[in-house]
Amino acid sequence: MFYIKLLIKLSIILATIGLVACNTENDEVSVATPTSTPLVSIPVIIPTPTLALEKELERVQTKNVIAHIPQGTLSLASPKNPEHFDVHEDNSDSLLSMGPGISYSRLFRFNEFQITCDICIEWIQVSDIEYHIRLREDVFWHDKIPISGRKLIAKDVVESLNRIKNNDWSSSSILNSLDMVEEIEESKVRILLKYSDADLLMRLAHGNIKIIPYEQQSLKEGLRFGPTIGTGPWIYNENSVDRFEFTADPNYFEEGFPKAQEFFITPVSNENTRIALVLSEKVDISMIDYWSTKQLLDIEELELDVNYMYSSNDKPGNHFSHCSLNILPCIDINPNYSKGVLFAMNTSVYPIDDVHFRRYIFSHLDLNSYDSLSIGLPLDSKSWELSTKSEDSYTNLPELTQSKNYDLMNSSNLERLDHTIDFYVGDYGDEYIDLGDNYFKMLTDAGFKIQYNVLNPKEYYQKVWIEKKYDISLGPKIPIDIPNSYLYGLLHSKGQYSINNHQIDYLDELIELQNSSNINREKHIIDIQKYVLEQALLFEPITDHVGILISNKIQNYNPGVINIRNSESWHWSELVVSN
Repeated sequence: MFYIKLLIKLSIILATIGLVACNTENDEVSVATPTSTPLVSIPVIIPTPTLALEKELERVQTKNVIAHIPQGTLSLASPKNPEHFDVHEDNSDSLLSMGPGISYSRLFRFNEFQITCDICIEWIQVSDIEYHIRLREDVFWHDKIPISGRKLIAKDVVESLNRIKNNDWSSSSILNSLDMVEEIEESKVRILLKYSDADLLMRLAHGNIKIIPYEQQSLKEGLRFGPTIGTGPWIYNENSVDRFEFTADPNYFEEGFPKAQEFFITPVSNENTRIALVLSEKVDISMIDYWSTKQLLDIEELELDVNYMYSSNDKPGNHFSHCSLNILPCIDINPNYSKGVLFAMNTSVYPIDDVHFRRYIFSHLDLNSYDSLSIGLPLDSKSWELSTKSEDSYTNLPELTQSKNYDLMNSSNLERLDHTIDFYVGDYGDEYIDLGDNYFKMLTDAGFKIQYNVLNPKEYYQKVWIEKKYDISLGPKIPIDIPNSYLYGLLHSKGQYSINNHQIDYLDELIELQNSSNINREKHIIDIQKYVLEQALLFEPITDHVGILISNKIQNYNPGVINIRNSESWHWSELVVSN
């Protein structure tokens, strides 16, 4: 029955091609978007000194595959055009992972959620704050004027990292922990940190941290208008019109990549059009909104069918894939940890300043409906996921379970319950308003006096994130996809966006303790999540997801190959397309 309903829906979508495809450029989808918010700054907090690590060499060798002659044309429908082409200044995926930015390489990259070398051949962690990175000797720039295919050298890396670090761009916050970058050999770079940073490799693998030729570092207009000259698998055609056109680099340093000979990326703003283009096999791949995926393709029913669930202990949680029927496109749904809905409480104001009262509020928000209650932390692996569902209480966290027995005979507790609480909800779309309405009803039914306020994005950002003048709030979190940026920027008491306004030394200590490469980080991450929930500071009821449609023309697609996190783009070079 499900497949009949699904096929009917697909046929309706296909019928819309003629109606919407001709209006691709002008037919914008009306979507409430948050006010632009900068990435989080990490305060310079020096953890308790630890013994210097032994000089241990950790090699990440590149494994060449059997020689492959690129063939076929890969095509992608992306949601929009980038504003410009400077990959350091612009942090949008429309440039970094679905635009000209895919022509560039990085020091490291994500390959199915694992961090591996990209243009490096090995890295050495000399101490908590010192790293040596050796570059490959077989990396050459694309043969385009004025670089003309010269060899990549350490100076390119040093100048690129310094350009990002020393400018006032959102990407600069990614490299906040960097103190100094220098060339120690023609193919070797030394990095010194201001403080220990367990996420350094993840930062260097971020899609914003592209390596560009040192000759282009001082261009007056930057890289906004090109030329786009990288060392990646795809050479960008500067004469592209209406779409971004790439050809496989014949001199690319990893033998056998990319698999396709050509790659065309076409910006298509209308989501229904993008879906129709994949279903009709006019394009091979498209990213679509999670909510639209569920609505248009009945994913809610599909999720109930365990035969089509895909999971792996090596991948972060909340990943779903349906790739079993040849008559339909493959559907991947991946968590987008940089976006989500955040419920937070201001611990510096009465009556929210009492932890028992905050827990009592939590106890009426149906927390046991979540198998894994999130605090919004970007997960590095599935082992970081915190299981909170309980069979005999509303969570398996004892402190929260006990809050159901809040003493209503206590006069001070009754005074708190009788106090009016301002509840600010950001108007960022129907899912925010619907969830806010539900929480408002739950709390008022429980006897709380709630002043319910729906604020436009500008008002919400100003009151909650800038002034931090609120009681409880529900809205989007600051876009962060690196764990330490979230922990230090949002959860540490000295963080720039510590909207809870807490002064909890123990939480600060936990955050600082996990930030080392020589400890069991997983245990501390679990402890932090438990403690934040037990203190009833905040939680993330909805983690954003991205839907990925892949046509049957992609011959080697496996669930999870396309990794949307950190603006990754390597996956495009792995896909084999039928002619």
